[in-house]
Amino acid sequence: TQNLIERLLWTKIPIEINQILYKKISSLDVHYYENDKFRDSLEKVREAQNHPQRLVNNLFYSLQSTIQVSIAFVALIGLNWYFVILILVVAIPEFVLQSQQSKLAYGIWSAESTLRKRVHYLIRMLEGHREHKEVKLFGLADKFLSELKIHQNTFYKNNTGLAKRNYFLGL
Repeated sequence: TQNLIERLLWTKIPIEINQILYKKISSLDVHYYENDKFRDSLEKVREAQNHPQRLVNNLFYSLQSTIQVSIAFVALIGLNWYFVILILVVAIPEFVLQSQQSKLAYGIWSAESTLRKRVHYLIRMLEGHREHKEVKLFGLADKFLSELKIHQNTFYKNNTGLAKRNYFLGL
């Protein structure tokens, strides 16, 4: 359940935030991009886009770790080796399963992915201060935004399908 929620959180929320951000950026006049302070602020926004998801993700992992340590502590207090063996029997297959799922998940958004390359191109065209003049001049912002939304939704659907498959494999 945690992996499914995490996967959905890490894909849907950035899509919505990025659409709002790129729409606003593409509507700005060229003189904003000639301002160094604006470009610095824009770079800070780019760097901080994943902070809310990381916070929630860290909370999930903290809760999971707390529960796991508590169970192990209770088992060890009783000095019953059967509990220790049980914890190991449960933990090792889970680790192996998560490792395999990570390899599959990387395939969706790997560096060689044509989808990823196209999305990064569109983002660069919408955010770049050099490209902004041409995008404004030729009125391409709406076209790029709609194409970016289509690609992001494709990524979301692929990622959701993979998350559901991994979830049911883990049951």
